[in-house]
Amino acid sequence: MTRSDIGNKSIKQLKNLFLIRGVIIMLKPPPKCMECKNFIKEEGIFALACKAFPSGIPQEIWNEKIIHDKPYLNDNGYRYDPKDK
Repeated sequence: MTRSDIGNKSIKQLKNLFLIRGVIIMLKPPPKCMECKNFIKEEGIFALACKAFPSGIPQEIWNEKIIHDKPYLNDNGYRYDPKDK
């Protein structure tokens, strides 16, 4: 994730990320979204997006107020699907 990527997201979505000397630090355990097969991860960065929400993961899902294991408005038919370990 770059500094410009951070500028494009809301403070609520980034509440567990900090930029210190150009390094992004996550202080809490990562959101479940990051453990999902559908999470979009690009070389060297991650976007707050997935196959279900390519334009941005809703805050209530990213912040785990809602677990995305059931249909959610405009989720393109995708649900939380944990990565194989």
